[in-house]
Amino acid sequence: MDARLSLSVVANWGVASTRNCSGLPNINVPSPTFDAPLGPNVVRWDVRKRERICNLKAHRSLTSCMRSSPDGRYILTASCSKELALWNRQWEKLEDIEAPAQFIHHVAWCESGNRFLLCSKGFRSLVAVYSVTQSATGSPTTTLLWSSCAGCFPSQVAHQL
Repeated sequence: MDARLSLSVVANWGVASTRNCSGLPNINVPSPTFDAPLGPNVVRWDVRKRERICNLKAHRSLTSCMRSSPDGRYILTASCSKELALWNRQWEKLEDIEAPAQFIHHVAWCESGNRFLLCSKGFRSLVAVYSVTQSATGSPTTTLLWSSCAGCFPSQVAHQL
């Protein structure tokens, strides 16, 4: 197998729902919190008090999936309208990414945290792999490495190495 295309996903967990969303527990703070997608937003809940602390508008449409990178540096959110967003742990948006397909229903990070995979559903369901690298200024940059679309002819595939 070509090492440039290798992707190993380990410990892909979350609070499952019919939308395959996950929440992110924050246990290294004085009061435990839990970040979870709710509609187009991400909501932070105080676990002990059972109340909402803050609300962040993540996307224009339904936030369909949310995953933290294994190294904890990044959070990736996906929506049903071709939107991906890369965030830091303080929920500052680092990059907006337009996915090559709508209805993204799953994202997963590779073990090293330098690549992620997304899956979309529908008539032309898609699987795509992105890399995350640091630019000269230190900010992350994502690049679509590979994608494959069901129901597409080879000339319609976005990228193929």
